[in-house]
Amino acid sequence: MKDYTIFTDAVSKNFAATGVRVGWGYGPQEIINKMKTILSHVGAWAPMAEQKALAAFLNDLPAVEEYLYNFKRKIARRLDGFYAGLMALKQEGLPVEAIAPQASIYLTVKVDIPGDIFNGLLNEGIAVIPFSAFGAKKADQWFRLSVGSCKLEDIPAILQKFRKVLMGKIEMVH
Repeated sequence: MKDYTIFTDAVSKNFAATGVRVGWGYGPQEIINKMKTILSHVGAWAPMAEQKALAAFLNDLPAVEEYLYNFKRKIARRLDGFYAGLMALKQEGLPVEAIAPQASIYLTVKVDIPGDIFNGLLNEGIAVIPFSAFGAKKADQWFRLSVGSCKLEDIPAILQKFRKVLMGKIEMVH
């Protein structure tokens, strides 16, 4: 399929290595050569040390599998922790909903309160991205919450802040 498919990928998403900008591509040689030419002029390449270190790591399949196993397990526990906490807030009668975790490092959350909830959460140190930022229409109350950078033990405190913002916004509406 290499002659008919262009495939690009990078370590930053697969391993949640946000600052590591090492990527790769496969495809028809003519197109790959053009990609190389463009990259050689824009200065968008990763440092050689990062490239070599990543190549050595990726060649150690047991290390890669161990890392991914542990990483995915930790992410799943954080996703489940946030989901359970948000569902508990919903059980309290607060206007919040979440879609059960299915993959990745994100939880889809709905806050059914008119007005600006984004800045209220941000002021409490909770960063969510509205789905409208990704071009979704009529998604003002839907947000993407990343669990990639939080610790499991921080989730209860974050949920308390989330609750505080919801309670404050409800009081403002009434």
